[in-house]
Amino acid sequence: MSFPFNLREKISEIEASAYQHYRLRFNPFPMSGVAPEHPRIFASRSKTYERISDFIVRTYKSKKWAGLAIIAEYGNGKTHTLKLIRDQINEELGTTPEGKCSAFYIENLGESLRDLYLEFLGEVGFSLFVELLWNVLCRRFAKKLNDEYLSKLRPQQVALVTPPKNLAPFFISLSLFKTALDKSYLSREKTSVEIRNFLKEVVSNDNLLKCCVILVTETDDERNDLAWKYISGRSLTITQYKKIGLDKGSISDEDIGLELFSDILKIFTENSYTNIYLCLDEVEDIIPIPKQRKRELLGGLRRIIDNNQSNLAMIIATTMAGYVDLRASSPPLADRFPVLVELSPLNPSETRELILQYLSMARVTPEEENIYPFTEKLLEEIWKRTGGNVRKVLEACYRLLQAGVSQKAKVLDLSLLET
Repeated sequence: MSFPFNLREKISEIEASAYQHYRLRFNPFPMSGVAPEHPRIFASRSKTYERISDFIVRTYKSKKWAGLAIIAEYGNGKTHTLKLIRDQINEELGTTPEGKCSAFYIENLGESLRDLYLEFLGEVGFSLFVELLWNVLCRRFAKKLNDEYLSKLRPQQVALVTPPKNLAPFFISLSLFKTALDKSYLSREKTSVEIRNFLKEVVSNDNLLKCCVILVTETDDERNDLAWKYISGRSLTITQYKKIGLDKGSISDEDIGLELFSDILKIFTENSYTNIYLCLDEVEDIIPIPKQRKRELLGGLRRIIDNNQSNLAMIIATTMAGYVDLRASSPPLADRFPVLVELSPLNPSETRELILQYLSMARVTPEEENIYPFTEKLLEEIWKRTGGNVRKVLEACYRLLQAGVSQKAKVLDLSLLET
């Protein structure tokens, strides 16, 4: 029986030599024109990017709250720009002599504060969160690690296995620490109480505190999974939340606005993070949300901002219609984003620069810098037909290159736009 698609054969056929005639290794243009997860190419908008850079530098230096709104119509690079901002902050400012920075991309505000919180914790991730918790504890344990203190943490009953005399090495890493608890070198009950007291200096929400203690003391996978599920904003059944000692099964918007978001930021600042940047995309999606629910969402976001005036900055991206709706629905929230940056459609020279950058990414000879197999006349036609819309430009370039390969055209021309 033969299969109808022969996908591997066709893919290898295309990859092998199809683009060599154009001095390219592959088609560098995205088929859908959508931004990749980690973009390396950007449209030549020097003044716009300069304003964004100034905002980042200013907030990095001040450590104070600030908000910026990127306004653009669909296809003009909002998502691409936000992801580029996130990556540049993480690469260039991730670790500096002054401290650490981290930027997180949030795809959508959702319809409730809990949706936003869930997206944020999903970006933070389980591994990083546990690492941050452990670092908080390490600094506090380090101030007390002497024989007298460690003896207080030992079990009262005689252990089945004789514990080492020196328990300090078990505090070097979380895995060794949990080993000491599992082998009863340390009393789980006494140590958990001590950890709870340490974390209370940072975490104010009681349910979050209970879950954090579980993450750094338990080796039971199910209990760890349930604790993280609750921390990251997902719902637990009655049986599940009772199993880990919580008094309710899900985080509320009120919890997030008043305590939880601030608690998470405190955990970051305890780890020498001086700046957290949230890059919020598709804010225009709030337009159809019912008024009452929208008011609650935007009011909750404003509370988060007002409760975290240090170490936090936000960059939102929206269409002009979305920004107008935001200002009409919550003028106080809109006022917290006073810096407006517009991503206008590209002009002809910017369109040319964008195409050149993508071509350079796939050149057989990296030093080559020209628009071949495109022509200046073709670039002009692409700009006219797309109106300088970034997504449409990239889609047109992809189709042209594919059509050229398919028809074995020596050079790309206007006729290929019609195929």
